[in-house]
Amino acid sequence: MVSLNDDATRSPSLWFPDGTLVIRAERTLFRVYAGLLARESPVFADMLAFPQHETEMERVEGCPVVELYDDSAEEVRCFLEAVFDYRTFLPPPTRTTWPILTSILRLSRKYQVDDLTQRAMQHLSTAFPDKLELYPAANPSFDVDVRGLKTIIRVCRDLSVDWALPAACYQLCTMAGDVAAITGGDVEADGNYLTGADACHDRGHAPADPHTPSPSHAPEHEHDHHTLSPSDTALLHAQHTLLRAETGAKMSAFLHSPPIARAIPGCPSPKQCVQTRANLRAQVDASLCVSLADGTESKSNAFPLALWDGSDWDRLNVCGVCLEVLRYRHKDEVQEFWRGLPARFDVVAGGGGSGWARLRRERRRDLGEREVGFVEWLGMNV
Repeated sequence: MVSLNDDATRSPSLWFPDGTLVIRAERTLFRVYAGLLARESPVFADMLAFPQHETEMERVEGCPVVELYDDSAEEVRCFLEAVFDYRTFLPPPTRTTWPILTSILRLSRKYQVDDLTQRAMQHLSTAFPDKLELYPAANPSFDVDVRGLKTIIRVCRDLSVDWALPAACYQLCTMAGDVAAITGGDVEADGNYLTGADACHDRGHAPADPHTPSPSHAPEHEHDHHTLSPSDTALLHAQHTLLRAETGAKMSAFLHSPPIARAIPGCPSPKQCVQTRANLRAQVDASLCVSLADGTESKSNAFPLALWDGSDWDRLNVCGVCLEVLRYRHKDEVQEFWRGLPARFDVVAGGGGSGWARLRRERRRDLGEREVGFVEWLGMNV
């Protein structure tokens, strides 16, 4: 028998005096309506339909108790509020927060509340576009910081919401000032990553059964939804460094194409344009290195999609012919970089497609959008 005299407390927002079911998550009790919850969630319907002897059933104030061992009290609160009050989690453009979004996305998928899952996917889609021309998102329905991005990546990876991962992973790399912001508490002082039993023990959790197989990105312990998996920690650490290192070599290569010593065919003022390109390339290369206090140099925080923007073209004082060629080559390089984002962040191809084409199909499915015709599909994937 559970009583309110133990360490559990009532939820102030989800304790209906005439409720027929008490849900316990951590030290919080929620008194809700069993019939309404069962109607929305087939998982809870099956759970409540399972026969139990009266003597075996825990009760609070005469209500049976269901304990959720793997879900935090805050996650359960967000989820149940959305189930019992539609107004607490409206579709975009209504604003929400990333903790509410990730809580509802994870638990609605777990307990098969499909309407809530689709609503959460709609919010997710406002922040993580699948097309280059839509990045960065103009009107996301929630604000996100580094911790929020790590949580979103973890939840999306665990739930196989792959279409949000390329943009989310890239955004985390650009927002993290250094790799310490990515690794967080998942790296020891000697630089070794904490994984498996070590990671669990470091955070005060018992290690998982070593004989139980688990996916490489699956949670290793209870409530581990706000930290990157060890594999994603290592991946994003490497990509944070690689993206900065290759920025100058890749994204400004168009200024060297053709080689600086040669003019672009058709250029009416080759000497001036060649010199302008050379000067600007030297400025770009110099801006990629930052002098540190110890006299060494480090790569700047310039990332591929931010290195060169619309205002930079105003500094490129070249003829019309050269400008058109350089714009085309730069666009091609940026598009090639975007096409490679899924593979870069280990979003493995599968399910009858590869890269962005597959991810866009999955995105439309998750958002409840219609399938496109073949001709329209070709236009979307050029």
